[in-house]
Amino acid sequence: MKMNYKEMAEVFNALSDETRLKALRYLAQSPAKGRCVMEVIKICNISQPCMSHHLSVLKHAGLIDRVKDKARCYCLVNRKRLAEVLKDLLGSCCE
Repeated sequence: MKMNYKEMAEVFNALSDETRLKALRYLAQSPAKGRCVMEVIKICNISQPCMSHHLSVLKHAGLIDRVKDKARCYCLVNRKRLAEVLKDLLGSCCE
């Protein structure tokens, strides 16, 4: 599916922050069930409210999903969305 430029700009805006990139990379290297938000906070070494903001930006861009499990919230990379973004950006140049 072709993304419009507004959608692409939103994704790349989400990726334009060092903390969000660090969190996304950590989540991408995580197990299939994702990581607890508290683990991501620890890795990024920032406050919970600040991390919540960064994760919301990534979620709004469609790059991560959140899953609640009782008292914990887990985040995982939306690999399908990330692949769509890269495929749309690069087209068939890498096939």
